[in-house]
Amino acid sequence: MDGNAFAYTADELYKLSGRLYQVEEDVKRSYICRASKTMLVNMDKIESVRTALNGRLYAKMENGEEILITRKYAKEIENYFMKEDDNERV
Repeated sequence: MDGNAFAYTADELYKLSGRLYQVEEDVKRSYICRASKTMLVNMDKIESVRTALNGRLYAKMENGEEILITRKYAKEIENYFMKEDDNERV
């Protein structure tokens, strides 16, 4: 938002220095994936995933929030869960 990146936790909101792509490069964790042009997601906090139109996905987070994973990043998210579940489709 307005050139700033924010991190949401269960209890807090943090303003991060740098742009989202810089944060993504700094984090470089296997469980942090890009969900859209404007969002990174902690894969360990996803409760469930369901398909949406046009190759997109909806992810329900542990806090009840539902986020849209765009088509461009859906495959990466799907591959993460397939790896975790012995290649069973999400």
